[in-house]
Amino acid sequence: MFIKYIFAFTSDIKAAAKPEWRLKHLLAENLGNYVSLFDSKTVYSEFLPMFFSFLSDNVTSVALAACPAMSDII
Repeated sequence: MFIKYIFAFTSDIKAAAKPEWRLKHLLAENLGNYVSLFDSKTVYSEFLPMFFSFLSDNVTSVALAACPAMSDII
C-alpha cells in the first residue's frame, strides 16, 4: 500500500514543469530505508529503476544522495 504513494510521488516529480530537486533529494536520501520494507522482487522491479533515475539526475546532490542506497538494494 505504502509503495503506491512513493511511485505516485516520483511520477508527479517527473511530470512537474519545474521538478523540485529538494523533494528528489529527500526521496533519494531515504531510498535505502524504503528498500528494507519490501521484498526483493519489488525492490528489483521498482526501486532499482528509481535508483538509476536518481543517479542520472542533473542535480549532483540528488545523485550523490542516492549512492548509499545501492548497498541496501543489492
